[in-house]
Amino acid sequence: MWAADAVDPGHAADNVEPASAVLDRATALVADLDRRHSDRDILLVSHGDTLQILQAGFHGIDPARHRALAHLGTAEIRRLARKPAS
Repeated sequence: MWAADAVDPGHAADNVEPASAVLDRATALVADLDRRHSDRDILLVSHGDTLQILQAGFHGIDPARHRALAHLGTAEIRRLARKPAS
């Protein structure tokens, strides 16, 4: 799937959720949590691919390129901050 993601973030081969849809869903969750808990740090726990796709979005990288980011290790914690709007 990763090779297919790299070519087309909207593909749904083998009934897999497209990387672009994962980014939309995860971003909506983060926006909702940020709205409701803006004064707090939030820890998200998920599968590595979902978190890497979310990290790509935070960095303004096409979700199709999420595998170009450093691999997330088991139980690894990474701080994410939204990229400032240009």
